[in-house]
Amino acid sequence: MSRKYGPPDARLPGVDWKTSPPGLRSSMLALFALLIVVAVGAGASLLATTTALSHRTAEVGIADARMRSSLRTKAALLWFARASDEAVSDPTPEALAAQSAARAELLADVQETRRLATPSRTAQLDDMVQRAARYVALRDQLQQEGHTIAEVLRRATPALKAVFADIQNLVDADDAWARSVQASARRLEAVAGVVSVAASVFLLGGFAVAFVASERLLQRPVLALDDAMLRFGRGETDVRAELAGAREVGEIAATFNDVADRLARQEQERVEFLGGVAHDLRNPLTPLKLALDRFERGHQPPSAEVSAHMIAVVRKQLGRLDAMVGDMVDAARIQAGRLELQPRDIDVRAVVDGVVALYRPMSQEHQIEVDAPAEALVAHADPLRIEQVLVNLVSNAIKYSPGGGRVTLHIARSDGEIGIEVSDEGIGVPDAERERIFEPFHRTGRSREVAPGVGLGLSVSRKIAQAHGGHLELESVARGTTFRLTIPAATRNEHE
Repeated sequence: MSRKYGPPDARLPGVDWKTSPPGLRSSMLALFALLIVVAVGAGASLLATTTALSHRTAEVGIADARMRSSLRTKAALLWFARASDEAVSDPTPEALAAQSAARAELLADVQETRRLATPSRTAQLDDMVQRAARYVALRDQLQQEGHTIAEVLRRATPALKAVFADIQNLVDADDAWARSVQASARRLEAVAGVVSVAASVFLLGGFAVAFVASERLLQRPVLALDDAMLRFGRGETDVRAELAGAREVGEIAATFNDVADRLARQEQERVEFLGGVAHDLRNPLTPLKLALDRFERGHQPPSAEVSAHMIAVVRKQLGRLDAMVGDMVDAARIQAGRLELQPRDIDVRAVVDGVVALYRPMSQEHQIEVDAPAEALVAHADPLRIEQVLVNLVSNAIKYSPGGGRVTLHIARSDGEIGIEVSDEGIGVPDAERERIFEPFHRTGRSREVAPGVGLGLSVSRKIAQAHGGHLELESVARGTTFRLTIPAATRNEHE
């Protein structure tokens, strides 16, 4: 089922705003916004996970540095204890130098371990540093007092074990923290992998949605519209485009369908026009033929009265033929853009009076009246063309009032324009035909029954009015028909 497009007051009739699809601009903006949101979300997630992973990696490095520092301190403590034992057992210069170097390295490692400590572990490390210093001082004191190695070991070993215990606690704590940080880093690495896969899936999904949406909103409807246009151009005049896709594409399709309907209708009207022209040409030709036959069959010349009647019939039918041919010639010129005007300053009242004087004797059943102001109504226009329009309007008013009645011409000037209203009390125009009656070759069903014609008079008259910068409209009335011709009034400079 086709859908309808556009707001209720759109240029295309029969549209329904509530059921219309989104517009092309809004759809593209929504798709781009979706892709941007997905990309930004994926990038932010990856950035957050990689930043956290980087922090965990740095913490792993710090934990490793702390544990290595603690192990170096432990090794330095063992080296100092061994070097001190050798210096007590054999106090040679080399042994004393080795002991001094071991002492310096131990103190340096202890300070480095304390430097790498967190604020929460500072107090614990301070105790370890003090114990280590007391142990070193105790060894130096026992060595200076000249105690034996056994006595030195007996008195210094408890202090050494206490320092070892502190260092081992540091090593265990650093090892536990390093393991925790490594486990957290592995979890973050797994999360980063999941986020990467999810981001890839969302991006691919976003592009897939954009592709499907563009195919449904643009590609397929445009290709279908192109196919419909090609088929219509090849002569398939009944083909129509499907109203699908974005609102703008649907409106283009609806415009194409409207143009196609108009062309098809005009083609049908042209066919009907040819039939109508043939019929309407036959109507005046038949009396002409009968008149000639009557002249040929008579053995004696007809009387003056019969000849005058026959000449009047011939003149009337020739006038009808001339009017029909004139309308067709004017329509062809207008269609080709070659309508010629010879404007000059004219008094519209005089043109109206001339038309009324022409038609007033033609029908005793119609009362033709003129309502005009006393002063001159000057317009800069082609008098013959304006007369042509008024002749068409007045003749229509008479033809489409077969029962007689009043035909009124009202003339007035307003806002730099001169308006001429031609009103009758005839059959009127249905509301559905108010605009179509100005289309070439179009005639309503009732008008075909009441009066002959080819349906070009009103179309030509409107084009003449528009060529003068005016317009011709059908006014709404309760009874009969009123046409209003409006042309620009002459300016003061033009009039002077």
